[in-house]
Amino acid sequence: MAALHTLWMALVLLGALGGLQTRAEVQVSVQPHFQQDKFLGRWFTLGLASNSSWFREKKAALYMCKSVVAPAADGGLNLTNTFLRKDQCETRTLLLRPAGPPGSYSYTSPRRTQSPRAEVKEKFTAFARAQGFTEDAIVFLPRNAKCIEEQE
Repeated sequence: MAALHTLWMALVLLGALGGLQTRAEVQVSVQPHFQQDKFLGRWFTLGLASNSSWFREKKAALYMCKSVVAPAADGGLNLTNTFLRKDQCETRTLLLRPAGPPGSYSYTSPRRTQSPRAEVKEKFTAFARAQGFTEDAIVFLPRNAKCIEEQE
């Protein structure tokens, strides 16, 4: 279950950090019996998987980032990401709007541990491969203390 949540967050963050260059409909399975209140809080992006050219070009320069998920007034979620960009911490907030079954959100781009266990990495990698990602499209990000700890 943690691997599914991590992949979902990774996909959201990848879109938020890299900007989606094309509009594409992607079918992503949602967590059965999703409970929004259990999804709220602080998250750390530990790994990403993508087959985009942007990702392949930039993956060596990516670092772990922190996200905070909070309820929004309109029933959606505010997703605030803090990440390292050009040696500076940047923060962006996205509004995730409900889009279908519970746990499914859409957005327009404008308490997880920071050190995943080997088994979590293995599950994430297996899940990403099952979704069609190749080994060179999966990366686990190095720790970035500057942006992670500076705002805690």
